[in-house]
Amino acid sequence: MTATPSTIKGREVVDLREKAFFPVEKRSVYVYSNKKYVKLPKHRGIYDTEKNKVLGIVSDSYRLVKNEVAYRFAKRLMGKVFNGIKPDDLGCFNIIQPETRSFCHIDLIHRNRPFGDPFGEGRDRWVAFMRVTNSYNRTQRLRYQIGFCRWICKNGVIFGDKDKRLEFKFDHTRGKLIEVESGLFASSKVADIRALEERFFGDLRALKKCQVRESEMLSFLCRAFDIRADDRTHKLPKRAENLIALRERIRRLTEKYVSEVGENAYAVLNVITEYAGNPVGVVSQASSVHSLQRKAGHWMDDFLSAIKEKEFSNAKYVDGYRRAVSVIEALPGKPKTMVTAQ
Repeated sequence: MTATPSTIKGREVVDLREKAFFPVEKRSVYVYSNKKYVKLPKHRGIYDTEKNKVLGIVSDSYRLVKNEVAYRFAKRLMGKVFNGIKPDDLGCFNIIQPETRSFCHIDLIHRNRPFGDPFGEGRDRWVAFMRVTNSYNRTQRLRYQIGFCRWICKNGVIFGDKDKRLEFKFDHTRGKLIEVESGLFASSKVADIRALEERFFGDLRALKKCQVRESEMLSFLCRAFDIRADDRTHKLPKRAENLIALRERIRRLTEKYVSEVGENAYAVLNVITEYAGNPVGVVSQASSVHSLQRKAGHWMDDFLSAIKEKEFSNAKYVDGYRRAVSVIEALPGKPKTMVTAQ
């Protein structure tokens, strides 16, 4: 693999070899039966040889794609999306991975490409990136998705499913690896990154024109992430604790972004994307980040579509989440462990 530069626009490049490129292999699986070990004929274990542990049990037909190979695919795909970039132009600025290392998301950017400035103010810059998703336990398909990141704080948005040009994927249990590779790179649906940027920046400008009061921010977040609460919530201590943590985190993020960009839907986007990048009150942060960032992309599409309706109003838009907001705001106290915004 060609070595990547040590920095990207002033940020350190994440060391892929250390964090994601660890040795794995398929091994036979045995069960203990009738006082002896019996080999399972149709299953294999994906084994982390560095940490000496099983990452997952898969079918015999499962195609093991190592993270290094997934990254090699990404370099070729980005060469098409970003118009013929060279391997040295790539940099990894983020890896989302649980401690088990059973799956990972690797975020790559074209390090030499100028960052976009949707508002022409020279301080609010966004950069397009490609997210590589791979797993060793069948929980994730090998997937490549286009997103955009607000560089100053790494608030990420992964686009939704409406535009299939933005996503490339395959199932680990279908087709030979060489067929998968050739299929990915022969695809006619490769995105035009310049057109995507222009569309995305147009959406950001549209969001900034829509007023959203500071007091409405929590209700917008509840709609974006479909957060529900009712009269039973206060009887569930852990659920209540998580919602209090969420409420306090959103309160601080709201103050930050309203002060920075004003009371508008662009502030909403920044609140929900920063929360998505470092969520509180979730079972697994590594699993939640990708899902929440995709929901942020869905929310932007949903809101921009909703404001075109003749009878649109903010109150009508969040009407189904008023009860949840009332319950969350009424929960007493602060969380026992506060997670500070990054």
